[in-house]
Amino acid sequence: MRVRMAVALVACVLGAASVFASPAGAGHAPAGQVPHGFGTAAEVPWGSVGGGWLLVAWQAGTPAPHHAVPSYLVLISPTGQRYLLMREDRALAAATLAAWSGDGSRALFASQTASRTTMQVIDLHTGTLSSSFVVPTSRAVNYQSASFTRPDGLATDVLTFVQSGGTSANGHDELTRYSLQGQPETTYPHAFPAVGRFVGSWLASPDGTSLVLGAGKGLAVVSNAGAILRQVVIHGASSCSPVRWWSRTTVLAQCGPGPLYVFPVDGGAPAALTRKPVPPDSGDISAWHVGRSVYVQVASACGYVYLARLVGADPVMVHVPGVPTGHTVFVVGVSQRSIAVEASLACQGHPSLMWYTPSTRSVKVVFGPPINGGVIGTVLIYPPPLG
Repeated sequence: MRVRMAVALVACVLGAASVFASPAGAGHAPAGQVPHGFGTAAEVPWGSVGGGWLLVAWQAGTPAPHHAVPSYLVLISPTGQRYLLMREDRALAAATLAAWSGDGSRALFASQTASRTTMQVIDLHTGTLSSSFVVPTSRAVNYQSASFTRPDGLATDVLTFVQSGGTSANGHDELTRYSLQGQPETTYPHAFPAVGRFVGSWLASPDGTSLVLGAGKGLAVVSNAGAILRQVVIHGASSCSPVRWWSRTTVLAQCGPGPLYVFPVDGGAPAALTRKPVPPDSGDISAWHVGRSVYVQVASACGYVYLARLVGADPVMVHVPGVPTGHTVFVVGVSQRSIAVEASLACQGHPSLMWYTPSTRSVKVVFGPPINGGVIGTVLIYPPPLG
């Protein structure tokens, strides 16, 4: 299972609205229109925005046919202070919050029609459009996802799926780097001699000089110019997706069907981090260091995912206080001591966004029920894993 497929499945299970109204008409809401309990963009301590901050697309009510619901972009501090950055009330074309820049100052949105995909870059300080460009897509070239480049987001990487012969059976994933003005700069390889075809997942190096691409039999490291620098093979894998940097020289990757692996990108043998999944579990999606432990996101039957702590190579399910047994717990990201999760609390309806601290077994809700209503959509944590 590809990581992006697993995440999409999780969003479906949570019932989260993953769209944010088009930022074309967006801007700062007047102070009198800011919902109670929110600060304004002018009050954000921008010099402190960094690790553990959250960027959330939020609809202030439950969407219904013929009923417009205000949509907002909200910035949340690690302590739970909420700042309303943008508001959009008009029923314009939907746009997905796609990425957060590495310098913390810009958000990337993608909106699709039948013939094109428009990428819009929003300055979070002002809530205004700083740049916009069109990616040529069609029924045969489908937009998939996008990210800013590392380290500061001075360009974008856009993933499309290119059909072959009018069908998807022989198509391929294609990753292209665009300037913020929409100029194509690099189209990366979609096949590699040793590790096979590109599978549509990638991870930028922290300094932005190279990318790690997922492939059928392992990982490939390529330069910004698209040159193949090295290939890392794992025998028996049918698809490998880089998930995050595990250390300065190793990458955590999800290989299916199989466990999570740690890959040395400069060569050497990959090491399995988790055991091979045992039904009803269908695979481990990602892992994080929190304190002295490793926590894992595990995919199980029927789209259910849960949080687990790694004991040896075995993920052992963790109960998050306040979340009923059997409810999906989706990990957004982590800080040094805590885990940001999205889950439904007992008797609270829509999912909430909360910090779970394993060392104290405590939960702090920072958004959603019971603090406020509405529907949480896309949630991004800083620093963004892709840049």
